[in-house]
Amino acid sequence: NPLDQNSIIDHLQDQMEQLEQKLLEIENYLKALENSTRKVELMRLQSNAEGLQ
Repeated sequence: NPLDQNSIIDHLQDQMEQLEQKLLEIENYLKALENSTRKVELMRLQSNAEGLQ
């Protein structure tokens, strides 16, 4: 039944779009995490440097 095939394809396309959206959210989350990790590292280095002065 071609109608069934079309509805299956529609469903799969919807799922693909949802997965792509999730991937984008994960990428953004990882970027934010990377940025905050870098900030923490910089602060740690700064306090080490100040401790050495």
